Amino acid sequence: MAEGHAPARVHRSLQRLLGRPRARLLLLLAEPASTTELAHRIGVTPSAVSQHLSVLHRARLTRRVRHGRNERPVQPHPSR
Repeated sequence: MAEGHAPARVHRSLQRLLGRPRARLLLLLAEPASTTELAHRIGVTPSAVSQHLSVLHRARLTRRVRHGRNERPVQPHPSR
């Protein structure tokens, strides 16, 4: 299999495991973003993003980092 197909294949596998919104959120967290920014990007409400992020955080698929007074979700370190 060509390496260029790996990201699409990984994304499809994540969708099957997590559902489309959570899989997309997980991939979008490669760059820090607010809940509102993420909501706009995937076309859902900020409260829906917050609920999805809570599930991903409890599963240890994300971590939270502080930016000033706010916390932002990000992908975990690759070594974890």
